[in-house]
Amino acid sequence: MDGLHRPESESSTQFWLLLGAAGAGMRALSEILGDLKISLRGTDQRFSTPSDIEDFRSGCPGYPGVLLTCGASRDVLLSGVTHVAVSPAVPSDDDCLVAARRRGIPVFSLVEAVQNLTESSYRVCVAGTHGKSTTTAMIWWVAKHWMDQGSTSSPQVPGLYCGGELIGLGRHGVCCAIAHDEGKRVSVIESCEYRRSFLKLSPDIAVLTGVDRDHFDCFPSESEEQRAFEGFLSRVSRSGAVIVNSDCPRAIEAALASDRRLVRVGWGSEADVRGSMLGNASGCLRVGVRHRTADLGEIEISIPGRHNAINAMFAVAACLELGIPFSVIRSGIRGFPGVRRRFERTGGWQGLTWIDDYAHHPDAVRVTLETAKLVYPGKRLVAVFEPHQMSRTQVFSSQFADALAIADEILLLPVLAARESASWMDCCRQSGEIVSSLNQRGRRAFLLANLDQVIGRIDHSARPGDVVVTMGAGRTNQIHDEYHRRVFRDSAA
Repeated sequence: MDGLHRPESESSTQFWLLLGAAGAGMRALSEILGDLKISLRGTDQRFSTPSDIEDFRSGCPGYPGVLLTCGASRDVLLSGVTHVAVSPAVPSDDDCLVAARRRGIPVFSLVEAVQNLTESSYRVCVAGTHGKSTTTAMIWWVAKHWMDQGSTSSPQVPGLYCGGELIGLGRHGVCCAIAHDEGKRVSVIESCEYRRSFLKLSPDIAVLTGVDRDHFDCFPSESEEQRAFEGFLSRVSRSGAVIVNSDCPRAIEAALASDRRLVRVGWGSEADVRGSMLGNASGCLRVGVRHRTADLGEIEISIPGRHNAINAMFAVAACLELGIPFSVIRSGIRGFPGVRRRFERTGGWQGLTWIDDYAHHPDAVRVTLETAKLVYPGKRLVAVFEPHQMSRTQVFSSQFADALAIADEILLLPVLAARESASWMDCCRQSGEIVSSLNQRGRRAFLLANLDQVIGRIDHSARPGDVVVTMGAGRTNQIHDEYHRRVFRDSAA
């Protein structure tokens, strides 16, 4: 495959099958392929009935024109297919995957497809334990803003591959790319360490937002995890750069091992791109920016939280490396609308304010709740959390309790044992340990069996003025829509 901009006549002869089509990464890929006018068929283990597909599409109204199927035989799924893309969540012995290989159909992992589809691009790859989606989206947004101002003669936009949906854009992925030095194209790619998938990417610029323990199912030890990040950074082109969090020792260690040019980003004096918090104005964070010895000025960030301030600093550093003027960077970041499920305000019903966040690591839970306390001072905070993966929850049980204790009331769901074989009772017991720890500290914490019980509890105990924050990498965002439907149903009765 020879890059994003294949002739339409050639692209239209292709027919791709997406295995694990409901995942965020696969959605981004499907949007890129859709831009190329490629026919797409998709299936996912969560689709067991046609109504499952309808429920999925209603929850993802922006999902592209993929023919989603369930219960189809492998022969039906593979009929006419020229290429197969497979999500990391799909097991290697999947019947359809095995059959595709036997038939000689080209099979690409998700990241391999992204690598091939961006072959002709200048790649900016964003990795790290926290902040990948927001930083990726912010870099893309600024680059597009640059193009919109007429900085290039090309009618194209930057290529995008992101694990979150950009608010306002309604997409995770975009196939076209902006012209860059001597006709190069730029693609901004979120690069995940899970199963070392980012080791199949070849960055020209790598952004490393930080390294923290995570994904215990594929990185049993810290040293294995560290080597994976070092391996990723060593794949940066010799003429490229590594943009690294100077306030994270493990990130700096990985960056130094790569033997590439470093651009340090942080709050300390050693940073090449240094930020200083200046406060708030008109609902925006104000951050001063210094680039080496020069004060560039300040940026305003419309999404709250100190963590988003450092995400914006990474975006500034990456965009400076792309040659984008600071004045354009500043106006682009000021207009950045954010990413779905990243401290997303989803509405206000019956006097409640609703916030949804993807937080599933204790550090992310902590910063989400701290931000809520800052944005809504004096408000009662109700936290709803669904832990993700038993391995992560077992290791971080105490840290999760510490983080959740920031809230005034905590509603915990059983662990979502994604990619694991734990029983439902084990998942309940593990979440129950966190609830017991919180209750011992004098917090109001409850273990609830399912989303319906969560909604019932909120209906019963939440008061006008409360802020409800739902968190997790699973299904907690569905609570907002269901509560909203219930309010309207009760109002009409």
